[in-house]
Amino acid sequence: MNNITPYSSPHYFIYLLLLLLPIMIGLWFGKRLKVYDFFATVVILIITFFGGNMSQGISLIFYILYEMAIVFTYRSYRKKYNNFWIFTLFVVLAIVPLVFVKLDPLINNATISLFAFMGISYLTFKSVEIVMETRDGAIKEITPFEFVRFLLFFPTITS
Repeated sequence: MNNITPYSSPHYFIYLLLLLLPIMIGLWFGKRLKVYDFFATVVILIITFFGGNMSQGISLIFYILYEMAIVFTYRSYRKKYNNFWIFTLFVVLAIVPLVFVKLDPLINNATISLFAFMGISYLTFKSVEIVMETRDGAIKEITPFEFVRFLLFFPTITS
């Protein structure tokens, strides 16, 4: 299977539409298909990030693990404490991969960073959002599965 770059060919839109159709029908009838959402997301991630060159997929996996460590460490800290500077540190830590990806081409004189993957900016802002909402108390509990589903839900990652 070749790596299908989003928005580059009609095949991508056909796969996207076929995977999105059951979700749209479910929502039309007021049903949220969580298992199917997860399945469709995995399919799109495999097509997009693991179909050909796997470096983006591997980068994505390491990025998700890193952000999970940041979010769940901060969540554990926030249950007892609420220091502004610790919060700021965790926001900065959540942004570090994006800064590295943006600066890496300048430092290494390359056009594309080895650690970059499509959508890192968007996923970084979503991770920062979770840290901020945890501090604000809007998110009191989140499981690793919910965190991964939130970050990688295929309609949002393809945006």
